[in-house]
Amino acid sequence: MLTSGMAKRIIIKPCKQCGQSFRPLGKKGGKTVYCSPTCIMHSRLKCVGDGCWEWPKFCDKNGYGRTKLNGKTTVATRVAWQLTRAPIPVGLFVLHECDNPPCCRPSHLFLGTQKDNCQDAKSKDRHSRGTRNGIAKLSDDAVRDIRTSKLTQWELARKYGVWQAAIWQVIHRKRWQHVLD
Repeated sequence: MLTSGMAKRIIIKPCKQCGQSFRPLGKKGGKTVYCSPTCIMHSRLKCVGDGCWEWPKFCDKNGYGRTKLNGKTTVATRVAWQLTRAPIPVGLFVLHECDNPPCCRPSHLFLGTQKDNCQDAKSKDRHSRGTRNGIAKLSDDAVRDIRTSKLTQWELARKYGVWQAAIWQVIHRKRWQHVLD
């Protein structure tokens, strides 16, 4: 309780990131050194030569930065988007123009659907096709051999350990279109 002669002490600190003065919340100002979640985010990013701002902390197996927002672990690019732009509508994803998974620079990000993401990957030749697909049973050389072979589809299927339908798809260029004869 304050009496007439006592004044409540207000603590003002400079933000460690932007230098702006702010009043930390909590008991006696706590250990807070940043004025906002945006400054926290910027303090953690690492600028690299190609203009990307990479997330140097924890990344998942695909290279995407992971962080906590409101106590929930999420992708760092989603946090970057929400802090600098606006909330992300349901059903949309944060996609990269730079194709650098740890990049969180807002100018390198855009919103899109899963279909947009697949089309973007295909247009940039990043999708898994052919031998880049981890479960592919055929190779580019095998596909060329199948297309020039005089054997029946069933014989080729036994030779390569695949279904006859897979051989038909290779011969009729429904699959492995990228392999040129």
